Amino acid sequence: IPDPDAEKPEDWVDGPVMIDDTEDVKPEDWVDGPATISDPDATRPEDWDDDMDGDWEAPVIANPEFKGEWKARQIKNPAYQGEWTAPMIDNPAYEEDEDLAVFNIGYVGIDIWTVKSGTIFNNILITDDIDYASKFGNSTWADFVESEIAAKKVVDDIESKKLEEERKAKEAAAKETEEKEKAEAKEDDVEADADVEAEAEVDAEPVPKAADAAADDVFDELDEDDEDKVAAEKAAAAEKLAAEEAAAAEKLAAEEAAAAAEKAAAEKLAEVKAAKAKAAKAKTEKAKADKKASKKKAAKEAAKKAKQAAEEAAQKAAEAEKAAAADEDEDTVAHDEL
Repeated sequence: IPDPDAEKPEDWVDGPVMIDDTEDVKPEDWVDGPATISDPDATRPEDWDDDMDGDWEAPVIANPEFKGEWKARQIKNPAYQGEWTAPMIDNPAYEEDEDLAVFNIGYVGIDIWTVKSGTIFNNILITDDIDYASKFGNSTWADFVESEIAAKKVVDDIESKKLEEERKAKEAAAKETEEKEKAEAKEDDVEADADVEAEAEVDAEPVPKAADAAADDVFDELDEDDEDKVAAEKAAAAEKLAAEEAAAAEKLAAEEAAAAAEKAAAEKLAEVKAAKAKAAKAKTEKAKADKKASKKKAAKEAAKKAKQAAEEAAQKAAEAEKAAAADEDEDTVAHDEL
């Protein structure tokens, strides 16, 4: 416990931690006032009326050379010793209790996160005796650890074998599919070659003259019978062509109308944008005018307040001067009486 009889030494320095550097000197060009000055670039407005607006005074702006109040650089206090605390002594009222931390533990909970399964927990022992823990562990865990490692290896081998079989099955299925696709492609090529050869043989066979004559008679008869059919087909083709041309013309007209509408919309959008820009410009100009009028009004009020303050100061100065004169007269009378 802290020694209750201990007292802090008289020369103990417990603060401050930081002090001003006595060797630090304020720079000659340091400007610590005033914070504001009259604007040297300001000019009196042409419409300023002294009778109505009062005496004109330049607006006040921040002093660009103002650096604030100068303060010396802070350094560590060489005499600082820190916060004083009483030294610790043995607690005379302390009594050791060997059973203070003895508990009857019936359950043990383990919360663990792992990325690999197979971890085994058993034979949990809580003790503060290292020798007893070692003896207990050798008599329980040591006899079973080798068999547990062997059992784990068997499980791992089975899992590895299963994964290998699945991999080989996938490879075999992929290979079978590839061979099947190649065989089908080869069959398609053979059929195509056979068709080409058959067509070539048909073209190469000679046609008998009698067959040619009979074919010509048939064709003549067909020509007479098919004239109406051909005419109908030509009429249908002409009608289809006319319909396609009408559809194309209608589509072109729709596209031209859409283009014209789009152009009109673009022109309208441009007009809207121009109107918005014009309105924004007018709003900006109005804001500038309002700001200028506000500044002018503020300047008038400031001038009025300054004038009033000056008058009050002059009045107070006159009263003070009068009071001082009265005091001086009293002192003179008292001196004369003395």
